[in-house]
Amino acid sequence: MIKSNNKLHFLFLQGMSSAFFRRVGKKLEKNNCRVSRINLCIGDWIFWNGKDSYNFRGKISDWKEFIENFLNTNKVTHIILVGEQRKYHNTAIQSAKKIGVNIIVTDFGYLRPDWIAMERDGMNGTSLIPQNINDILSINKNLPETDLCTTYSDSEFNMISRDVVYSFSNLIDFIFFPHYIRSDNRPNPAKGFFFSLIKWIKLLYYYNKTKRFTNYIESGNLNFFLYAMQLEHDFQIVKYSQYDNLIEPLKEIIESYAKNCSRDVSLIIKNHPCDLGIRKWEKIIKKIAKEYNVENFIYFVDGGTSLDKFLKHSKGLITVNSTSGLRALQLDCPVKTLSQAVYNINGMTYQGKLDDFWKNMTKPLSKNIDAFINVLALKYHIRGVFFKEPGMSNGIYEFTNKLINDDVGI
Repeated sequence: MIKSNNKLHFLFLQGMSSAFFRRVGKKLEKNNCRVSRINLCIGDWIFWNGKDSYNFRGKISDWKEFIENFLNTNKVTHIILVGEQRKYHNTAIQSAKKIGVNIIVTDFGYLRPDWIAMERDGMNGTSLIPQNINDILSINKNLPETDLCTTYSDSEFNMISRDVVYSFSNLIDFIFFPHYIRSDNRPNPAKGFFFSLIKWIKLLYYYNKTKRFTNYIESGNLNFFLYAMQLEHDFQIVKYSQYDNLIEPLKEIIESYAKNCSRDVSLIIKNHPCDLGIRKWEKIIKKIAKEYNVENFIYFVDGGTSLDKFLKHSKGLITVNSTSGLRALQLDCPVKTLSQAVYNINGMTYQGKLDDFWKNMTKPLSKNIDAFINVLALKYHIRGVFFKEPGMSNGIYEFTNKLINDDVGI
C-alpha cells in the first residue's frame, strides 16, 4: 500500500526513452511528494517537459556546482536515474552521497523478460546485492516464493522507434543544449542507423541458414560451449570489466579453447541481438580462430534465434559479465564469468580458471540458484516493462510504491 509523504522530494535525471519516469513522477505527486526533473538534452526534454522540469544548458564543467546547489536548495531526498556511470550521473551521485541523498538506479532487469531492476547506489559492478551464498540462503528463508512465469510482454518496436527519436533529436542539441556531451558511449546515431540497416538486411538474407543451424543445435547432435557476446559500448564492459574492447575477451576465450578443449566439442559464439554491426565480428573471429588452427570448430551466430535454445543444449556458458549468465544458471547450464557480475558467487558459478572450465565445469546447485533468483526478484526488482501496456502501468505502480515506502533492496 502506498503511503503519502510530502517530505520526500524525488529528482529524476536521464531514463529510458519512454514516458515511464514522467508517469512515475505524476503518481508521486498525487501522493503528496515533491517531484523534479533535470533535462540535459533534447531527447530528455521530449519525454518530460513542462511543470517541475528544468533544463541544464551549461558546460559539463559547470554541472557539479549546478547539481550541488539544486540538491541543497530544493532539499532533494532521492535521485532516480538509469546508468549510474554516465558522466553527469556519476557526478550527481558523488554530490548526493556527500549530503545523504538516496540514489535509486533502475534499468532492464537482471531477470527477463518482464522485470525492472531497482537498486540503491548502483547496479552491476557497484551493486549492493550480497555476494555470499550463505547470506542469500539466510535472507531467502524469510521471503515468500515468487512466481517467475512471464506475465507481461514488452514492445521491441516501441523501444527501437523511441530510441531512434531520442538519438536523432540529439543531433540538433547544439541549438538548444549547446554544451551537452553524450556520456553513454554509444556510437553516433546516424552511423549506428546506417550500419544496423545493413546488418538487418544481411540477417534477413541468412535467416534460413541460421534457422537450419538452430534446428541442428536443438537436435542435440552437436557438443558445444557457448560464448554470449555483449555490447562493446555497454558500461558492463567499459566500467565493470578489465577489457578495453570485445576483441580482447574473444582472443582470451579462443586461445583457451584451442589449448584446453578436445576437438569433439565446438565453440559457438553468439552475437548480442542489439549489436549494430559496426564491427565485422565474423571476420574478426575467423582471423583469431585461424591463428590457433581451430577455425573449423568455431561457429558464429548473429540473430535469428533466442539464447535459450542454445543454453538448453550447451555444455557451459562463458561470458564477461552478461545477464545471459544468470539465465544460463536458471536453465541448469554451468557458467564461467571473466569479470565481476552480481551472480558470480561461489556456489553458483565456476570459480576456477577459464583454462580448467572446459573439462571441469560443474552444474550449478539448484537450491542456491533458486534462493538467489527469489531474493533478486523480490528485493531488487519489480514486475513490469518500460514500453508496453499493461506491463508499463504495473511497473509504474510498483516503482512508485517501492519509492514511497523506502522498500528498495535489503
